[in-house]
Amino acid sequence: MIRVVLQNVLLFLLPTLVYIAYRMLTSRGPGSFRRAIDNAPFGWLLTAGVAIVFVFIAFFAASTGGRPGDVYIPPYMKDGKIVEGHFEPTAPAPPAPADAGAPSDVTPPAAPATPKR
Repeated sequence: MIRVVLQNVLLFLLPTLVYIAYRMLTSRGPGSFRRAIDNAPFGWLLTAGVAIVFVFIAFFAASTGGRPGDVYIPPYMKDGKIVEGHFEPTAPAPPAPADAGAPSDVTPPAAPATPKR
């Protein structure tokens, strides 16, 4: 869990770190770090960090996990070792018999006509 939190914090801070590194490399001299911090557009850097985190979360949410209908098997112990959680496909449904539910080509006989009185 701590790995996921650290990854998201790093992604959030990435635009700010890149900006400060760029500003420090382009304006060498005494106080370059202070100038980079004082002139930083923190609103845009915050927005960029949030956008990067959302893009990565959406990407991983859409690209990881099982397919629809798969069953999640949680982690368990086997022979003294932990087997990671994983998805397993469900068994396909057995095929239905050929005549089950199939429309019949034979029409039922018509009901006898009732005599009029």
